[in-house]
Amino acid sequence: SRIQKFAPDSTFIVKWGREGTGDGQFILPTGVAVDGAGYIYVTDSGNHRIQKFSPDTVFVTSWGSRGSGPGEFESPTGIVAGPDGNIYVVDTGNHRVQKFSSDGVYITGWGEQGSAPGQFDIPRGIADDQYGNIYVTGCRNNRVQRFSSEGAYLDSWGAYGPTEGLCDCPIAVTVDEAGYVYIADYGNDRLQKFTSTGIFVTLLGSGGIGEGEFDRPEGIAAGHTGAIFIVDSRNSRIQKFAPIQ
Repeated sequence: SRIQKFAPDSTFIVKWGREGTGDGQFILPTGVAVDGAGYIYVTDSGNHRIQKFSPDTVFVTSWGSRGSGPGEFESPTGIVAGPDGNIYVVDTGNHRVQKFSSDGVYITGWGEQGSAPGQFDIPRGIADDQYGNIYVTGCRNNRVQRFSSEGAYLDSWGAYGPTEGLCDCPIAVTVDEAGYVYIADYGNDRLQKFTSTGIFVTLLGSGGIGEGEFDRPEGIAAGHTGAIFIVDSRNSRIQKFAPIQ
């Protein structure tokens, strides 16, 4: 029930938060996003809300409560700050994405439970690219879907399986500065890399506890230098990789 901040070389910088329902407290904080001004947004999943902090970790505001209406949540998970300055949140239990201003004003939302294009079944991860497109992973549908910043469906890829290009609960997604899409393939204990249109490029990792191995990778981020950071959840660690070709 806390957030920790590290330097690129893994040096610990600061931590904040504890379990609770007050401002700056968390129950199952699941996703973190940082906007262009350095403000930090956290999906406080167990409290069904979003919390916003200043770059120096001071609480600014929060929004949301449990429910299914606009601006309400059922266990929000993934979050991203788009290049348009808006905040996109994966509302996992309601099988949808919601879009807000940086101050928490509801703008729009899209999605419902199902397997058709634009529908979700336990969505978890979300990322954006330089053009403002939004990528969302669906765990039970084993796919990545791409949308415009207004929620218009563009395309998707993925299906269940252990071979390259297939997935077993893709749980997190990120996009690097070159436009390549990376997913944390949770059930297959590996990372996969695709083009922005879903063409398979390469994969990395297998199950295990050694360097470069994973046990349920659950989070992923692309650094500005091209490095890839992966939350190796059951091994209780972060792994950093050089740019993956």
